[in-house]
Amino acid sequence: MNERVVQFGERRRLVGTYTAPVQGVPAHDLGFVMFNAGVIPRIGPQRMYVKFAREMAGLGFAALRFDLSGQGDSRAATGTLGFERQAVADVRAALDHLAETQGLRRFVLVGLCSGADHGYAAALEDPRVAGVVMLDPHAYPTLRTHLNSALARLRRSGAADAVWRMLRQRLARRRDAAAGGGRVRPPKEAFARGLAALGARGTAVYLLYSGSMTREYNYAGQFADGFRRYRLPACIQADYIADANHNRTELAAQRAWISRVAAWSRRFVAAPAPATDAARHTGEARVGAALHAGQGE
Repeated sequence: MNERVVQFGERRRLVGTYTAPVQGVPAHDLGFVMFNAGVIPRIGPQRMYVKFAREMAGLGFAALRFDLSGQGDSRAATGTLGFERQAVADVRAALDHLAETQGLRRFVLVGLCSGADHGYAAALEDPRVAGVVMLDPHAYPTLRTHLNSALARLRRSGAADAVWRMLRQRLARRRDAAAGGGRVRPPKEAFARGLAALGARGTAVYLLYSGSMTREYNYAGQFADGFRRYRLPACIQADYIADANHNRTELAAQRAWISRVAAWSRRFVAAPAPATDAARHTGEARVGAALHAGQGE
């Protein structure tokens, strides 16, 4: 495995770990980029980004996992951007670095929780993003979600305790919203418009939910049910791993999400780039057609 620490961005203040494609494996013109989940450094929860980067390197993809401004080994930004806008600027700086140093032209962004939000926002702004993997992104419950959650509470603690717990949880959520705490979930219509815009551009999106979001996401097919009326393109996919917790603590859960994302990434594999510019453009056209047709699903 060929890995090295890199510095990039304004005054080289952003720090990451670059994992090169394994020698002897056909390399692709696309790189995977990962960044912090909350305040967890670039290794990811349970080192999941390290494992994922090495898995993708074995498939011929370059990978960069880096710390956002003011986190891990990266120094704080000197500008006046807010946290969300600075994260997007940092992600785009990472893409610039890979484009300049490795000649990559397309990228897949991978993020967990708040990292999923940053990846989604950056993808909307940067057309070089060919795909986004969103681990436990914003969830939008359906009627079936609420029924499943209520039945689970009844089984655990009985009717009276379930009702009391539900009321306390609702009050707590209202307090958090009033105080401006936690992640800010956009309206479903706005989220759907953003996904539709990415799909229209040919950007593939993979939303992968864990079984730990029981009040907000608790069955396979929930995303399809909740977003059916928006008629999103086929390159927008959602998946569910019921046995995984939010931080993918279990080794089996880590293997599950890494293998699913690796299988999903086959859509980005093109034939080895020929030597001539004309042939390279032909190969890019084939990849673009595959993205728009939603192949590899």
